[in-house]
Amino acid sequence: MITVREVVAFLEEIAPLELAEKWDNVGLLIGDFDLPVKRILFTLDVNNEVVEEAIHKGADLIIAHHPLIFHAQKTLIRQNYNQKMYMDLIKHDISVYAAHTNLDNAPNGMNQWLAEALELEHIDVMEEIGETKEGIVYGTGRIGKLRQPMCLEQFVEYVHSRVENAGIRYTGDKQKVIETVAVCGGAAQEYYPAAVKKQADVYVTGDVKYHYAQEMLDHQLACVDPGHYIEAICKEKLCELYQQWIKTNRIHVECIVSEVNTDPFIFRK
Repeated sequence: MITVREVVAFLEEIAPLELAEKWDNVGLLIGDFDLPVKRILFTLDVNNEVVEEAIHKGADLIIAHHPLIFHAQKTLIRQNYNQKMYMDLIKHDISVYAAHTNLDNAPNGMNQWLAEALELEHIDVMEEIGETKEGIVYGTGRIGKLRQPMCLEQFVEYVHSRVENAGIRYTGDKQKVIETVAVCGGAAQEYYPAAVKKQADVYVTGDVKYHYAQEMLDHQLACVDPGHYIEAICKEKLCELYQQWIKTNRIHVECIVSEVNTDPFIFRK
């Protein structure tokens, strides 16, 4: 029987904990390293609905991108809906592991997947942070070239067709020619200077604030904001990596992808 410790050790080879930002909260957040694992549920977020899904489907381990715990909890009360999930996880012996900015920054992680989803060519790290023990460069975001240049208006439709989202907004001249694309999952507006430095035509990231959008325009950098939920790509990608690991090592563990849409926003059509 394989344990939580052995399952997460594989993920930490792909996204070592030391690649995470200092403010982040990654690793095993709830559970027991020595508990056996028969079924893994992959999700972007952990909320009450996801926890209920894990219980219903018999998952022993939830692997999420966004950390379940970011701020100190002063109480754990079942009648508090925001705290109920903690009680349910503990009651049902379900462990929760988060791979967040370490997965973002990893050479074969979130931002690499997003760049590949956009079918960018000549992909490089947008802003280098350092090198792994193997000497591979890792860092924030990705930058690459479109196979064929297109105007910004066309690129917006292209992004909409290539990543999971329900709504999209953008800034810039609709007729601006887009060839060099910078992309960074989540809410990465503050990293736009790196995209400017690398001479990107457009920056794709989520949750962009009003004044940051104005600053990007001042630098002649178009911005496409498809929201935070594009990171849901991690569910299928992590599942694929684990299925290959399971097959190679002949491990008896089932992998399932969460069917819960955790995007809090509903876009008017």
